[in-house]
Amino acid sequence: MQPALCHHARASGLSALSEQLSGAQREKEEAARELQAARYELQVAEGQRRAAEDAVLKLQGELRQYTALLESIRAGARDEGYRAGY
Repeated sequence: MQPALCHHARASGLSALSEQLSGAQREKEEAARELQAARYELQVAEGQRRAAEDAVLKLQGELRQYTALLESIRAGARDEGYRAGY
């Protein structure tokens, strides 16, 4: 009778280990899915950052152009003022 109990205990222990292994495998698969999702979100965020940087550079260039134009207009107005005697 003793061997049957030992076999039952061993089978029960193996069953518990098998369940633990299955649970660990599911957790590993879930972690892999979460990692893949996080990597995708990071790629999207990096693309958005690059687009924002490009927009900033474009606007900085436009600001330089408008600043130069404004300075030119002001200089022209000063010259006209001097010529008109103001």
